[in-house]
Amino acid sequence: MVFGDVGQFRSLQPDLQPTLASATTSLATTQGLTLNGGGSLPATYGLGGVRLEIPISPIVLPYVLGGAGIAHLNPTPQLLYASGVMPDGSTPSVGQDVTASLTSAGLYTAPPASTAFMFTTGGGVQVQVAPIEVPIGA
Repeated sequence: MVFGDVGQFRSLQPDLQPTLASATTSLATTQGLTLNGGGSLPATYGLGGVRLEIPISPIVLPYVLGGAGIAHLNPTPQLLYASGVMPDGSTPSVGQDVTASLTSAGLYTAPPASTAFMFTTGGGVQVQVAPIEVPIGA
């Protein structure tokens, strides 16, 4: 059997958090800025593969499968101002997104979008638990 899957994760934000935590800690230490990190990390993926079924009886059907694909990650970090003086001498409103300002000042580099290889492997046993009845006339 051949299978395929295409999908999207709306946000893998927990995977973005370590990068944001590092950036906010560094900017607090070097610039005296208190920031809150946020944002999203959506991922789009496509995967295809093969499932090999091993018929050993009409009731038990073991199988193995394998597949490969790609995933595209597109991080959108946000650094929100809490306190301190920005490099240009301004003090934005609390909660204002200052990511672009810090990037243009050379103090922050956002993680780039990336594409990665992905794969899946697996196996199992499909077991018939009830008789299959075919309606008369079908």
